[in-house]
Amino acid sequence: MNEDNYQKIINILNEHQEHSIAFRSDTTSELKQIGRRLDISNGRMAKQEEATQKLREEDIKMSEGLKLIKENGRFVRDRYWTIITSVVSALIISAIISTVVWVINR
Repeated sequence: MNEDNYQKIINILNEHQEHSIAFRSDTTSELKQIGRRLDISNGRMAKQEEATQKLREEDIKMSEGLKLIKENGRFVRDRYWTIITSVVSALIISAIISTVVWVINR
């Protein structure tokens, strides 16, 4: 009887060993797949971060460009206003002088 029990125990241990090897193999395979997925995911995240950084840099450049355009627009507007004011002032002075000359010649 002891011999039968001993044989049963050895058979159970052998079965358990086979299951352990199969389980270890499956687990290793699944862990490798998870690792590959993580590598792919990390690569995608790195690409997304790189794209986000490029967009930020482009946004900063656009903001600087808009600021420059705004400042130049203000400069052009101020320059335009100065020219109009000068022309109107010259016309008013010319009209006053013409009126004075007309009154004197009358």
